[in-house]
Amino acid sequence: MNVKCLYDFSDKHVSFFLLLTTGFVLLVYAGSDVILPAMLSVVQEMHADGRHVANAFNLYLLGGIAFQWLIGSLADYFGRRPLLLSGLLLFALTFIAACFSQQIEGFNLLRFIQGTAIGFVLVVVYPIIQEMFAEDDAVRLMALMSNIALLSPLLGPLAGSLLLQWFSWRVLFLGIGLIALAVLAGLWRWMPETLGVVRKDGAVVDAVPLRVGKTVGLYISLWREYRFISGTVALGLFSLPLVAWVGMSPLLLMATLGYSQTTYALLQFPVFGGVIAGTLLLNALASRYSLRRLFFIALVPSGAGAVGLGLFSCFAITLPWMILLLALYAMGLGFGSSILYRLTLFSVRSGRGYAAAMLGMLSTAVIVVGIAILTRCDAATAITRFSADLALCAMLAIIPLGYFFKNYVGTAESSAADC
Repeated sequence: MNVKCLYDFSDKHVSFFLLLTTGFVLLVYAGSDVILPAMLSVVQEMHADGRHVANAFNLYLLGGIAFQWLIGSLADYFGRRPLLLSGLLLFALTFIAACFSQQIEGFNLLRFIQGTAIGFVLVVVYPIIQEMFAEDDAVRLMALMSNIALLSPLLGPLAGSLLLQWFSWRVLFLGIGLIALAVLAGLWRWMPETLGVVRKDGAVVDAVPLRVGKTVGLYISLWREYRFISGTVALGLFSLPLVAWVGMSPLLLMATLGYSQTTYALLQFPVFGGVIAGTLLLNALASRYSLRRLFFIALVPSGAGAVGLGLFSCFAITLPWMILLLALYAMGLGFGSSILYRLTLFSVRSGRGYAAAMLGMLSTAVIVVGIAILTRCDAATAITRFSADLALCAMLAIIPLGYFFKNYVGTAESSAADC
């Protein structure tokens, strides 16, 4: 990909940085998706309850949102380079430590710490890409990294299942940790710093003083933006069925239904194929309609999938039908989630940096709480119960969506988002 850096860094420097950063992003998502097929072996070896399969996934997500606000502030003060290198070192060491775990409590604590790497990707990697490159190039690079994130839940479980044919789950953790150390060594050599460095056009990104009181005040003020909060909660509930499938399908498919690791991995393809189809459809229609209309188009497949899951759960729903309906829902999610994200972000007139962080943290918190409730209710112990619970989660999104779109037409922020 031919991109132009806004700083006076050599092409070799930039190329190695982008390659290694992409590797880090891939490792962060693989740290969840490649590991998922091994989680049954983990809980069995540690004589733990099967609920810890979903709990460990939940803790990984929770780690991703817990410190985003702090990581962003520290990166603005100390610089992007020291924060990213520190985060990658922590990620590598905790993965290596996990292969020596003997108790599920210690293992889950390490999964939480490993998940903080998601925060480093969102508030350090993505901003430095925006700072280093012109808008068009930055958008293309972000799209590339988004595609990697999208392919991870598609290919990660299959890769994990194949590796488990020859290696134990401990070797998987050790391998990811060692690869992370290799990426860390590369970034130590090739990662530039953008904070306080003069760009080719003479602009400088200055350090931002740490002002905890002001930061907390800005986040508190966002809670009074009721439309923003409703859109954020709706985004979390809208995404919950698919994320719940990712976190709980190992338990449903392998422990409850008795399928092999390979079959479990292959069944991810139609579901995430639906997400990809929705994304492609959005690209085809994006220039023809307003964002509001596009989102209502997205509700057609997602609504049909959710209603189908609810109706079929009243009968003896079979796995092929559940996969088909979930793929249909995933298509609507792939089409509509980025639209809802933008509309929600633009529902506030200022402080969108803080709003973006709040949006990510709160929507993920909704997902984490939702998965915790589903786990507590033993949703993955029966296919009909699982289908009904996913349908209920999707239907709950109607309430905040109704509030969000109330008096939508004519607002300034709606016009801005529709542009």
